[in-house]
Amino acid sequence: MEVRNLTRETSLGDRIRHATSLWQNVRGLMLTPPLGEGEGLIIDMGGETRLGIWMPLMRYALDVVYADERFTVTGLARDIPPMGLNPRTWRVYYPQKPARYAVEVPVGTIERTGIELGDTLVFED
Repeated sequence: MEVRNLTRETSLGDRIRHATSLWQNVRGLMLTPPLGEGEGLIIDMGGETRLGIWMPLMRYALDVVYADERFTVTGLARDIPPMGLNPRTWRVYYPQKPARYAVEVPVGTIERTGIELGDTLVFED
């Protein structure tokens, strides 16, 4: 699947998987090899919410783009690091406004594409 930014006419990636089950949504990219250019994962939270992303059992950092049910960008989280062993460093990354989708992509994707809050995304098969 490709995720494109209609506002800026850029692509976040053209090999982005869509998590289709509760287990895939919960697991996310835990214990997976690092993403390549154009790869990622769409997590569907089932409705607009303020649920966040956290990084247990991750091997690499991510950028996360949050979008609402109209595919409007409602949050951006850059270079989210994997969780370490020290619980004091554990953190959850929330969208700035309620979101239905979290698009997890390689670090640098937000900067490369120039995506901003309020932009419109499209998910294309």
